[in-house]
Amino acid sequence: MIFKTGNYPGGLEDRQTQRIQFSRSEARPRAERGRTWACWPLKFGYTETGLSSFQPSNPPAFQVVFVLTILFLSFIACGPVNPQFLRNNEVRRAVYAYEQAKRGPVKDLVIHFRRDEPRIRFDGQNQNGGHTVWLYPAGGQEYFATRPQTASYLYIQEIEFSEDQKIATVNVYRGDGSGYRGWQLTVIRGDNGQWTVTDEVEPTEESVQ
Repeated sequence: MIFKTGNYPGGLEDRQTQRIQFSRSEARPRAERGRTWACWPLKFGYTETGLSSFQPSNPPAFQVVFVLTILFLSFIACGPVNPQFLRNNEVRRAVYAYEQAKRGPVKDLVIHFRRDEPRIRFDGQNQNGGHTVWLYPAGGQEYFATRPQTASYLYIQEIEFSEDQKIATVNVYRGDGSGYRGWQLTVIRGDNGQWTVTDEVEPTEESVQ
């Protein structure tokens, strides 16, 4: 049987014919009786009825649902960020800003962190040849044994919080080829939610890690 169309999806503009074989057991489309023929979206991804314009086989609503489904599955796989990790980075930013303002920049900013913590950027650190090193606890000894000894660094160690999560204490160390020094900083969260370094003391032997 032959179906005739004025504009076949394959791009033939003239009056062309497409031969489609039907078995005798298959029913002929009813639309053929009125000289309006139907092609089903078996190959080209759209439907055509007679000489009407092409219409997408997938409505826009389907695409929106598909995108939302992908985003939801990604959220389930990754999970929400631990609030403790967010506080850690807020305190680190406050310590970094304090050290920058008081003692100046360093070549390497070294952060003690856990594997599942999100990494952030520290304003100005990666400029002019600076680096940020996210250091796993188990890799500390190897890192300091192999790093360039003449490059200055600021090492922000593990953070400890008070029970109400409003006061943090953290040991920081600065060093270069000539040696290093350390301080224990107290960082307090203000009513506006901003963390600020309020005190600096020599670290006790028990707090040195």
